[in-house]
Amino acid sequence: MIKLPVYNTMTDPSSDQENIICTCTGTTAAKVNQLIAQGLDDLDKIASATGASTGCGSCDIIILDLLKKPVHKPQK
Repeated sequence: MIKLPVYNTMTDPSSDQENIICTCTGTTAAKVNQLIAQGLDDLDKIASATGASTGCGSCDIIILDLLKKPVHKPQK
């Protein structure tokens, strides 16, 4: 069984937009949120665009958490 990291709001790596959430690729929370705002709406699409979650996989839970949060889409 794979153990996923557990975090709370005090240690949540996605709470600071400039935090690197994928150490394998250097992907930041800001980059993932930007892609979500552009319409990438699942882990596979984010992985294809950034490479995040294609290495060790420890960032999967963080990306999935970001996908659940409300996103402010850019005004057209």
